Order: sequence, then structure tokens, then C-alpha cells
Amino acid sequence: MSSKSPETYVHKRWIVRHAFTKQAEGNVDNRIVDTDEQTQTALDTEMEGSRVAASGYPSNYNAWSHRIWTVKALARCSAEVLESELENTKSWVRQHVSDHSGLQYRQFLLSEHRQKCLLEEHLLKEFQFLDDLLISYPGHEALWNHRRALYHLAVQSQEGLGHQTEELSTENASVKSSLTGLEDPIEPLGAGSLVEENKSHTGEGEGVRLTSINEMVNPLLEKKRALAILEETSTSDSKIQERHYKLYIQWLDRFKT
Repeated sequence: MSSKSPETYVHKRWIVRHAFTKQAEGNVDNRIVDTDEQTQTALDTEMEGSRVAASGYPSNYNAWSHRIWTVKALARCSAEVLESELENTKSWVRQHVSDHSGLQYRQFLLSEHRQKCLLEEHLLKEFQFLDDLLISYPGHEALWNHRRALYHLAVQSQEGLGHQTEELSTENASVKSSLTGLEDPIEPLGAGSLVEENKSHTGEGEGVRLTSINEMVNPLLEKKRALAILEETSTSDSKIQERHYKLYIQWLDRFKT
């Protein structure tokens, strides 16, 4: 089956569930086999498989949706796995800046942080990361759509709704987030949380452009940051970047109105 086919990932999930299920003799009920080693092995296997599939097929929505399922069902959205995935997928995003699905996966990772302070910390870092991408790779619609999603998520965080995000607004209505884009419900499998939830997160070496979530959600300051990105764009790429910039400013003006 194709690595882009939905049926492929439905079957993969069935295999994972089957591996974690032991049929009790004479009983139709399934019992979960609970071992840390089995969970970690399955997690590593599914993560690597979805990475290869996503790299082989542009905007492979089904591969990224399967990765979301893996994080939920096997890693149980543990804080360490969420943070590790945010870091580990950075290089992939740099090499696939037009891939909406990969960026939507990062939106999912951010939205799953239960602690508001952690969510806001990572939102600040993601905005900084995105600033660099927009300057280095100008004119990519996926990056500007990602900025809309981050801004929306930041506002929801301020309102105490960060974890309830199901769909993030974009200028292009056809581009939707994968936060809940799985075709079957998530039931945690295997061992309990693979990692400790309270490990501290070390900062990155990049320069800080934002110092608080309040700055991030201030529309006037956000317009200034977007303009600064446009002004740093090379002349050869300025026209298409300016078009995306103008659409983004229009979106900001309409946001929550």
C-alpha cells in the first residue's frame, strides 16, 4: 500500500493495537500488555516510519496524522516527547518550508501542552523560529499560514483556551489544522508515561525577539514584526513576500471582529 494511503495508516494502527493486546483465553475482551520496552520500541518504529513517509511525499497529511496518533496513543503527549518533537522536527521544517502538514504537526505539539506557562514559552520560541524561516525562505504561503495559527493559539492561551484548539483560522480556508484530524479515536496504549513530566526545558541560543505573550498578541506590535520581516527580504523575493505580508495584515485586522 502507498505511504500516502489512509488505509495504510489504519492498518498500521491496527497492528500497533494488536501488538499491545493479549486475547484472554475464552474471553472476547482484550487486555492491554503494559511494558515500557514494548512501548518505546513501538514509539520509535512509528516515528521513524512516519518521518520517512513524510519526507518521501510532500504534504503527506496521513503520515503526519499517524504521527499525531503515535504521540497521543504511545507517548500520551508527555511533556518531554512534545518538547523533543518540537526540537527534532525543526530541521525537517527547514528543508520543507512549503509543507503545510509538517507545520500543522508543530501546531498540534504546541496545543498539547497542559501547562499554560510551557505553552507560552514554546510559542515565543516558535515565533522566533518562524521569523528566521520567513526571512531565510521568503514567499512561502505555508509559513505565513503557520504564523496565523501561532497568533491564534497565543490569543487562545491568553484566554485560557490553548488546549481546546481544534481548528486554526487561516487566510486560505482550505488549509486546516491536523489537531483532531484522525479518523479513529485515541486510546492510550502500553505503559504509562515514558518520561517524567516535570523536566526543565533549556533555552535555545537564538536571540530573543519577544519577551512575553502579551507582546505576541498585541496586533500593533505584531504588524511591526511582520513589517520588519518584509524589510529584510531580498529584492528578488520582495513582491511575493509583500503579497503574503499584506494578506497577513488584512487577516490581523479582521481577527476576532
